[in-house]
Amino acid sequence: MVSPSNNYELLPYPIGLITLAQRLSQTLDEQKKLRTALQRAEAVTAEKAQFAANISHEIRNPVNAIQGLCENALEGSDMPQQVVIQKIHSCVVELDKLIKDVLDFSRLESGAMTLESIQFNPIHEFEKTAQRLHPMAQRKGIEFIATLNPDAPHCVQGDPTKFRRIINNLVDNAMKFTEHGGVTCELKLYRHINSIHAEIIVTDTGVGIPADRLERIFDPFTQAEASTTRRYGGSGLGLAITRKLCRAMDGDVNVASTMNQGSRFIANCVFDIVENSAAVERTDLSAQKILIVSGNILSRNWLAECLKFLGAETITAHCNNEAESIWSAASISERPFAQVIIDLPADTTPRLPLIPKDKILLLTEPELELRGYDQLSKPITLTHLWEKFAPGIKTPDAVATVTTPPNSVRRSRRILIAEDNEVNREVAVSRLKRAGHEVSATVDGSAALELWRSKEFDLAILDLQMPLIDGIELATSIRAEEKATRRRSTRLIALTGMTEHNISERCREAGFDDYLTKPMRGQDLLRKIEETTCPMNAEPADHEFVILLQQSNEDEIEDLRIAGRAFLRHSDELIDKLATTLTHPDIHELTLQAHGIKGMLSLMGCQELSKLASRIEHNASSPISKENTQELINGLRTLQETIRSCGLLPHGQTQA
Repeated sequence: MVSPSNNYELLPYPIGLITLAQRLSQTLDEQKKLRTALQRAEAVTAEKAQFAANISHEIRNPVNAIQGLCENALEGSDMPQQVVIQKIHSCVVELDKLIKDVLDFSRLESGAMTLESIQFNPIHEFEKTAQRLHPMAQRKGIEFIATLNPDAPHCVQGDPTKFRRIINNLVDNAMKFTEHGGVTCELKLYRHINSIHAEIIVTDTGVGIPADRLERIFDPFTQAEASTTRRYGGSGLGLAITRKLCRAMDGDVNVASTMNQGSRFIANCVFDIVENSAAVERTDLSAQKILIVSGNILSRNWLAECLKFLGAETITAHCNNEAESIWSAASISERPFAQVIIDLPADTTPRLPLIPKDKILLLTEPELELRGYDQLSKPITLTHLWEKFAPGIKTPDAVATVTTPPNSVRRSRRILIAEDNEVNREVAVSRLKRAGHEVSATVDGSAALELWRSKEFDLAILDLQMPLIDGIELATSIRAEEKATRRRSTRLIALTGMTEHNISERCREAGFDDYLTKPMRGQDLLRKIEETTCPMNAEPADHEFVILLQQSNEDEIEDLRIAGRAFLRHSDELIDKLATTLTHPDIHELTLQAHGIKGMLSLMGCQELSKLASRIEHNASSPISKENTQELINGLRTLQETIRSCGLLPHGQTQA
């Protein structure tokens, strides 16, 4: 049998015509695909053009404001200086946020954004973010409530920075489009078989989103409507970044909305379980009966859930009249209320129910103070509740944090700053000096290296982009010289405005301990210094001097303190003289120095260092004396840090 498909003679049309039709059909299909691709490309180009216009507008506004404020101030405006500075600061924060959005989106698009995997406390991260966002709600006059389940785990493995960013983006977006009512943020953390699932629910009473734009708002460069950008501002990148972050963390984000009623965003992400994390020690409140009064059902139910978690019996009321009735009935029963919690809304004049003051705990905005009442400031967090109702409860931290011991002060550091930008350098130096640090500053890498060689520093902050020698080369040189001369290691912090994805790796390879990105805020700088130099305090706990202090009686302790203070007064001079003998050998001088240091160390119970000084004294001409002298110098520097960490100062007083 002959196949019809191959027997062209049976077809009613000429073969050439059929072939032409087939080719025309293929060409039309290709043209259609090309038209579709062209339309998509044109749409993307239009969106990017609109995005560029939006960004330009968003940048020009604060820049123009800063320029105008500065010109007015220079021309002798009667506007108070504090007001000018506050307005400029507000504009700078706005610009900083915009730049971060653009840079983060760029990194996500290029695949350069990497996720950390460290242990952290999701409760603390959530609460810190909520507290930072609360002032924005206050300024707009809207209610902001942040809640999480009381049985949430206190330790997970994941990326805390990206977790905070998701929460911040969603709440910031909700507040931006909410003029009346409020915004709520619920965090629900649940343990699954091999992971912790986080669900973040952000609900607002804002303008809402049209149904046909619900998915488009997650596209980059896009907002619900063009008029939205003109009215509310923004880059149109926040939600796109949020979705990419959620998906990178094995989750997603979706939205439901009703026009003129509000929106509800639900984001999910996944963390790894930390199996050996410490459990929370609960305080038993089963003997307490507590009345909760709040007009907000979410707040009311959450407070009840938290207190029930500790065993308390709770009853809720939505208004004062209902609360008074419930209180009166309970007061003549066998089980009256131990306390009443009253949530005062931000937008009403407070009227309190007729209940004794000593039984009332008010939840209020920070600036509202009602004399005679016990108060908790909003936003109310789980930690706030535990501190109030269960002061003995222990909520373990996921990771060790830098803390200041009781009755101590931030220690002064000797800091070197190498920064070629004059304004950045002066601001950093001023901020560090106000914090009590001793600061030396240079304008380029070559000068910084010479200064480092001539003086001892606890820490060096080095800009990566400098003339003559850049930060990477400078750090490499410092580490090489430390190794060659056995000099005590200087902590190094890189300062960079670069955004390459491998910048942290480059800094590590060069020998940096950490890095800071520009713009650099004062508090961030001080915190980074404490974090980076904290390891300097880790060793002294096992030092001979500390052990002897702990084991001595009261009279012996005072003798040790006197010896320690005397050592601090003379230690820099002793170390300098020893260092001089390394570069200009003098056997007689080295013998004298070692002899005097040996006796001082014996008084402080530092037997190992004292023995080392004795070896130098009796073998000053030996080839190994140079190596022993460097070891003694390092030991004396460690002893300096140890004595200071014990709260002792050179001139007889103790740090308070």
